[in-house]
Amino acid sequence: MIALHGTHNLWHANEDIGMTVVDKDVTIKAYPPLKKCNSYEDFYEAFSTVVGTFGSTGHDIPDEELAKWIDS
Repeated sequence: MIALHGTHNLWHANEDIGMTVVDKDVTIKAYPPLKKCNSYEDFYEAFSTVVGTFGSTGHDIPDEELAKWIDS
């Protein structure tokens, strides 16, 4: 899995200011494979928890919780 944080700053779709770059800092994080998911709901929960958290905050979930989802 790959997570991106900050890509929303590369453009700003507010017509009042145009498509202006707000910031150029983007963070990319690659995670080891997920543990086997038994359903799409399991995958969705794992992906949104791990990648979604990093994408929205720029930080990982706590190591204990990350270990629950990552196959190591």
